[in-house]
Amino acid sequence: MLLYRPPFLMVDGLTAFPDHADPLTFYYIYSIPEFVVEGGAPAFFATAILPPAQGGAPGQRAEQVSRLQVSFDVHLAPPPALLVKLAEELEKRTGQAPKRVVPAPLHSGKAKLIVARPNAAQPEKDFFVWEGFPPSLIGANRAAYAVAAQGFEGQALAAALTVDDFAAVVAYELEFHGLSPAFQAQMRVDWKQVYARFREVDRSNFVFFSDEIDSTVESLRRTSAIEIQVTELDPEAKSSATRAMFDELRKEVIQKLFENPRAMGDVPVEERIGKGVRDVLTSVAIGVHHSLRTVNQSELTTATIDVREQKVRSYPYFPQSTLSGMIRRAGGVRERLKWVSIDSLPNRLEEIPVEVSAESGGVGVKNVVIQVRADAVPAGGEPLLDTTLVLKPGENKVLQYRRRGTADAKLQFRADMILDPARAPGGREKFPFDWRPVEGGRVWFHAEEWLDTEELRVEVDDARIFDQQVRVAMEIEALSPSIAPRKFHLDFDKQNPSRTVAVVIPEGAPVSFRGAETFRKTNEPDLTRAFARLEPPVHRIMNPYARVWSMELRAVADWTLVDAMFAELRVWDTVRRTWLRDEKKFTKDAVIQTLRFDTSLDTPQKAEARLTRAGRDGSLIRGPWTDLTGPVVALREPPRAERRVRVKLLAPRFDALGVRKVTVDLTYADAPNQIAAQTSLEFRADGAVQDWLHPFPNPAQADFRYKLRALGKNGERFIAREAVSGADDLEVTLPADAW
Repeated sequence: MLLYRPPFLMVDGLTAFPDHADPLTFYYIYSIPEFVVEGGAPAFFATAILPPAQGGAPGQRAEQVSRLQVSFDVHLAPPPALLVKLAEELEKRTGQAPKRVVPAPLHSGKAKLIVARPNAAQPEKDFFVWEGFPPSLIGANRAAYAVAAQGFEGQALAAALTVDDFAAVVAYELEFHGLSPAFQAQMRVDWKQVYARFREVDRSNFVFFSDEIDSTVESLRRTSAIEIQVTELDPEAKSSATRAMFDELRKEVIQKLFENPRAMGDVPVEERIGKGVRDVLTSVAIGVHHSLRTVNQSELTTATIDVREQKVRSYPYFPQSTLSGMIRRAGGVRERLKWVSIDSLPNRLEEIPVEVSAESGGVGVKNVVIQVRADAVPAGGEPLLDTTLVLKPGENKVLQYRRRGTADAKLQFRADMILDPARAPGGREKFPFDWRPVEGGRVWFHAEEWLDTEELRVEVDDARIFDQQVRVAMEIEALSPSIAPRKFHLDFDKQNPSRTVAVVIPEGAPVSFRGAETFRKTNEPDLTRAFARLEPPVHRIMNPYARVWSMELRAVADWTLVDAMFAELRVWDTVRRTWLRDEKKFTKDAVIQTLRFDTSLDTPQKAEARLTRAGRDGSLIRGPWTDLTGPVVALREPPRAERRVRVKLLAPRFDALGVRKVTVDLTYADAPNQIAAQTSLEFRADGAVQDWLHPFPNPAQADFRYKLRALGKNGERFIAREAVSGADDLEVTLPADAW
């Protein structure tokens, strides 16, 4: 029998115990559960049930699992190589090769499986525990387990198995019987002293009661007649060991010092008389069983009594292992995971959910007429399903059909979308859509999948424009061949610098936006910028007054003769295409003024000034327009009254017509002041600019005459009629069909 006596030999999860009688027989227990191997593969089986109409690679299909079933067998069988190693270690310890190394016989036990659940929302349910399954308790102690999960938990377990992982623990609670030494002792008895002790006891005819023998033996503990030596003692067996030793001594005393009963015919007469006396005593006092006999002292020597006792006990042990560790030691189980699709069932009843999204009402959908059709594959016969439903946004229904055989049916649907008349694009309330295949086994109608909502957000790029007392507006027009033109008017202010327009169009229909920006500023004409095409998703309104710049003006004059100087100032804004004007007055005490303008970013930082000198004698002299550039500019009093006429040629077809040059003849006459000024200015390109200065003492007499002449490279000639103008800035135009 298995002898439970430490120290034990332990080798890589194996623990060996000797036999109590045969020193070459050993028993072992193994503490690491492993998969049972069948046909060279672990006895592990997993089946992932896929819902209908699912596909993809196994790694992708794990998220589609509707149910997972796992079963596996484990046992406590050590690898053969480990048993060989154990036998070698036993031989090293004992000096002899063991005859037998067998599993320890098990008395009782149960198997347990603990599985971690992927359910962090409920910590109290993070683990499943299956326990109480009785294992075989014979041989390798085989046990079988099964796990099933569905929904998210099934998907999570299937995903874990594809990477050879399973968060679980396999555990046993087992008991085996073992023989445990209770005690072993030696008692040295000096029989001469023991006999002398009984002789000293004064009893009639040396007849002893049984309890008197016990008390006399007990009194011998405190004498030198008995010496006890304990070589092995279980603390739990201390009292029983002492009792057993003195029971053995009592037995030896009775056998050695007291006579045994004999037949009457064999007893001498004198002894029969003594026996008669004893019989009388026995009949009077029950319990008189023994009589001390006469012993020759030479027959009594010192003797040793060996006392030994052993007990059979149950010892528990708890083999366990993580399932992930077992999987890795088995070389992985991902190949044991099988994917089974419900689609493989023949003539199965199928369901098709049909739903209109609640968000469809947000784009004006009133209801949707949906026709669903299912045709057998291969085609032929009546359709398996052909039904028309009318659903409102947020409604859903479920249609059923029975497929033919195991082949998937061909599912398709079409829809007529009915819009709210108040929100229908271009007044179009009904949008029919052609057949589409059903995807994922579900008819899902979302208006934005059938309609496109094209949005354009308009933002004022620089909110500082509103600090310049500017009103900003924009007209936008959405154009598409599928809808009537939609127009939008947008106003912007500091609280609303961004606005959005949206149009609903059939899916795939083209749409474009065009628009015009309008800026209104006090004392200025409206500035309008038109855009033939606005590109979604964002159009930014650029600030035409974004460049804020200044110029310091210093008046230089003989203030003993000059009472004041008046400056007319202007800047040509290239984007707004208008003159931005200002006026400044300079005196002896105010010779410095600052010019400030808000212009577009493309406008150069230069200005023009025209000075008027007011003399202390009452005279007035107005000078011509002069260009000003730089941060600081000196303005000098005009020495005489003059005017600058700036002439610009507009001839877009200058090169196409083969023009050699264009000449503008100008004439100014002021008879009362005896002025007759004339000049000819030549231009050799479109957009060329020339200046003409002439005396100008009387601003009331502003008109002058001009005539345009052109000469071609091949001698062509053009002469326009003489015209009259009084403008300081003159634009002359060469006709596109000059010759």
